[in-house]
Amino acid sequence: MSKTYTIDGKQYLYINIAQDLSAQKLGKIVILQDIASNNYCSIPQSELEIRSGNNLAAHVALYRARIVGRTDVYAHRYFNKKAQKDIYSPFPVFKDRRPVKGTYAPLTDQDLIDHLEGQEFLGFYPMLKDDTTKQLILDFDGHHEGQHWQAVTMTVKKLCRKYNIPCLVELSQSGKGAHIWFFFAQPVAAGLARRLGDAILKAASAVNTNISFSAFDRMFPSQSVLGNGQIGNLIAGPLQGERRLHGFASFVDDAFKPLADQWQALERVGLIDAATIDQLLNELANRSVFRLYNDDQDSELDLLKQPLVIDQKLTIIHANALYIDKTSLTDQQIMSLKYLASFHNPKFYEREAQRQSTFGVPRIISLFEENHQYLLLPRGLADRLRGLIPNIQWQDETIKGLPIKATFKGQLRPDQLPAFTALGKVSTGILQARPGFGKTVIAAALIAKHQVSTLILVKNKALAEQWVTRLNQFLEVETAPILTELTRTGRKRHKRSIGTFFGNKKNRSGVIDVATIQSLTGDIQVQNILKDYGMVISDEVHHDAAYTYDQVIKRIRSQYLYGLSATPYRRDGQDPILIMRYGPIRYQTDAIDSQFALKVKRNVIPRYTSLGMLSLEMANNSLTQNREAMLNDEQRNRALVRDVQANLAEGRHVLLLTDLRAHVEQLAEALPEQGVYKLYGGQKSKENDQIVAKVSQTQAAYALIATGKYAGEGLDISGIDTIILAMPYSWKGIAVQFLGRMQRSLSTKPELRVYDYIDPSIPMLARMYHKRLKEYKRLDYKITEDQFSKQSGLRVYNGDYQKDLRRNLIAVNKITIIANQLSRFMENMMTIVQANHGQIQVILNQDQYKEVELKRLNDVSYTFYNGNLPNCLVLGEEQLWFSSDNGFQRNSGMTIQFNQPAFVKQFQTMMTQSTRGLDL
Repeated sequence: MSKTYTIDGKQYLYINIAQDLSAQKLGKIVILQDIASNNYCSIPQSELEIRSGNNLAAHVALYRARIVGRTDVYAHRYFNKKAQKDIYSPFPVFKDRRPVKGTYAPLTDQDLIDHLEGQEFLGFYPMLKDDTTKQLILDFDGHHEGQHWQAVTMTVKKLCRKYNIPCLVELSQSGKGAHIWFFFAQPVAAGLARRLGDAILKAASAVNTNISFSAFDRMFPSQSVLGNGQIGNLIAGPLQGERRLHGFASFVDDAFKPLADQWQALERVGLIDAATIDQLLNELANRSVFRLYNDDQDSELDLLKQPLVIDQKLTIIHANALYIDKTSLTDQQIMSLKYLASFHNPKFYEREAQRQSTFGVPRIISLFEENHQYLLLPRGLADRLRGLIPNIQWQDETIKGLPIKATFKGQLRPDQLPAFTALGKVSTGILQARPGFGKTVIAAALIAKHQVSTLILVKNKALAEQWVTRLNQFLEVETAPILTELTRTGRKRHKRSIGTFFGNKKNRSGVIDVATIQSLTGDIQVQNILKDYGMVISDEVHHDAAYTYDQVIKRIRSQYLYGLSATPYRRDGQDPILIMRYGPIRYQTDAIDSQFALKVKRNVIPRYTSLGMLSLEMANNSLTQNREAMLNDEQRNRALVRDVQANLAEGRHVLLLTDLRAHVEQLAEALPEQGVYKLYGGQKSKENDQIVAKVSQTQAAYALIATGKYAGEGLDISGIDTIILAMPYSWKGIAVQFLGRMQRSLSTKPELRVYDYIDPSIPMLARMYHKRLKEYKRLDYKITEDQFSKQSGLRVYNGDYQKDLRRNLIAVNKITIIANQLSRFMENMMTIVQANHGQIQVILNQDQYKEVELKRLNDVSYTFYNGNLPNCLVLGEEQLWFSSDNGFQRNSGMTIQFNQPAFVKQFQTMMTQSTRGLDL
């Protein structure tokens, strides 16, 4: 019986196959006969597969099984007028012909038919709700891989053949890239699938050096876990009918030509099970020996033992970077060196752990560059290369600068001499010195030692002015200005030997100049200024990892390159950039000056607030919202004013730090004018400078109310002995900066004092205080309570609280557990109360519903709350425990016990009202 096809509702009889000999080369042509009219017609076989209704149901079912991830949401492509391009967006539910915000329409078979027939462009979300996936897709885009995308794709495909990893290669919808699809026998954890993708890419990199590190970011799914309400990244659906007519969005052979039978290829492709993935990970791991810069030390040592060690003689040109001729290296050695100049991006893993979107956040940051001849590595890796490559011929093409004559007028202290010596004997490196150590003095001594034209880079005008003052104080410069410039009227511009290049003071001398790094960004002609100097010293070097600053630093070709900082680490974890650009930390001072370690007391006086204790919604606040709440907390502000006044009465010099300009103004208005000053961006720079100058000269008591942004780096007032933290922070770099304001003139200060305002009932703020505690301990500050800290019925623990908690638990017959997640310690507490036939109430985040259902205990009341919850326990009716220790699990961190029945009752009432009706 002859085969028939249905096309656009008409029946056609199959006659034969013909070969297309036309210029279009459409491949096999099917000859058909219209059953109704007996007329003959022809159609390319590839188009017949798309338009024919034959086997459509089977094709749709196969497409769902292999390609489609989530079915409760999918994306449509549409033309965005504002962006002037096609984009994909989740398709919503429509009501009254209008989209309902926040809704997703489920995927139907008709949607898939429309996509396969070319009427729609659909995108699918590979990551399922339980953080598993049915497929892994590697994306090799011509926009990233350039002209190499085909070769890169084939490298991966050949590797897969070698290790028997089944896959299909899809030519992208544009035809300028490819996707490699791997299909799993059953859904596997997205993290496991991504590990397989990493292993394949890493092994392929040893064969083809054109595989860019961005390929690790163009993997589907793009992250291992998703947060509430997230749907992950989408992949444009293959086999889209309209694109298939052009040979795109199709599965292709090694010549990137569409396979003859797309559906047969999709049906017969091998499926990978979890056991095979584990086996492949082991096999591929043995093949790859590459190590990133910030891999663990054992791995770095292993690198030296691997065959990747470069034994041949190698010439390295030392200029603004380390230039290595690629023809002198094997492909595997090139990739090894690229890995050495790359590191894991902590920001990616932090966002992933918090179940936040990682879109646009690279997993690996690379600092190498390359052209057709050279591989360029950052110059700070020179020491690492010396250890890795035994036979290097260095070719020095750094800029030596012009010789100058400068005499150091100061005298280095005994504790400064080792730092000066450590930097003076090398040409690159970082000095990590505590605030008040005298970094500018060390820099002046280095200028006098090396006697070459020098550029000092700083981050703001206030610091620049300080540097000019200090250099004039410590250096006698005999060399006249080298550069000559004319004024607008044609007269020779007056210059000083220590010149400037910032703001409206752009008057360089070419001998010693101080510039803000912002003044050198952007304009290539401006950056050519760097060629005038044989030495560059960057102050507060931790800022230089920022992209715009790094674009300046990587162009520096001076013979000497040094970085100075009290905190050469960054909140975003991109510290490796500093080491790669400047070289290793050559000298690190002690956190505190040993000369004054015993002479100067360092006390932290805690101020525990009730902010958020009676408002469950505040547990879900952002940091910005919490700051606004602090601004409007009258009780908190009264306490701040009281502490300022008490310290003024003692004759102390106070720096009160907040994050809001409005708070500066509010607190200043509540205090007497005498001895109270404001330092913040709400005033002109000139007014702030005058206040700093005035306060620096006075011995009388004063209070500076400042924003942290203004009072961090660059505030040089030696008399400050008291800091009041009106708003929280957690990062250790800020701790060093803020507390460092008190580190000057220690010989005149019997006590350094910090007032820390703590909000224990808000999980975010409690965790921030826990981090501050670590820094206080490291900097030798002691927690000291005064009459206001020691409130009636309140006890504060810094860890080691579980013994008392257990003892109190045994004495009660009722417990309420409030937490985002049950810990093992909490479960043990529930067991103890159950054994005593007590009442147990548990209030959890609703994310824990499924987990609790699996091990639900009898006689326990469970309530699930859609939002963040404080970490606390209520024992009986009279005792409330708050802790920064998640789940009370580690017996560490700040924990506060309230024995205040009236307050505990208020708290329980609030919890009951806030979570009412949410039992599941």
